[in-house]
Amino acid sequence: MKKFYLLFAMMAVLCTACDEDENLDRDPRVFTIADSGKLTGITKQCMIVTVPANMQSLDVNMVSDGKITFTNENSVPGVSADYIPGYTFEDGVIQDHIAYTREAKKKPRFRQAIKINVATPLVVKKDTAEIVIDCVLPDNPAKETKAIIALVGGKDHKIEIKNLTQKQIEKLFGKEE
Repeated sequence: MKKFYLLFAMMAVLCTACDEDENLDRDPRVFTIADSGKLTGITKQCMIVTVPANMQSLDVNMVSDGKITFTNENSVPGVSADYIPGYTFEDGVIQDHIAYTREAKKKPRFRQAIKINVATPLVVKKDTAEIVIDCVLPDNPAKETKAIIALVGGKDHKIEIKNLTQKQIEKLFGKEE
């Protein structure tokens, strides 16, 4: 009798684990690519880039399964950004494929890139240019993922990833009062 209950309990667990919705929610969905080729997730995070005075531009290479767009949120004179030709979502440069269903169906992730120009050196502890990265799935525009690239002045080039504060999250997703 105990074996019957054990078998019944295992079947109940297996049956309730089934999910009718094949789309699995993954986080992070936006990654940056380091020079080494390593992917670092930046979804709902802030990527702080220290830009020394002699650095006039930098490329930010990203990977995602959705279209990456960006806006200059906190603009500083002399800082601008643009897509790198050949590395937009429409160009379809595939980085890799990932499983996106419980049946391990594969979906491509695309390499996308933007060039950030810093014509005027950023003043340390005064200038912070912010670029908001927005990634939208082509089959579900309502599902969006955001991150911030913050550019600050400094002596040496450096990149660090930090979690967003609650205030930054509210601002990003339009819940600011």
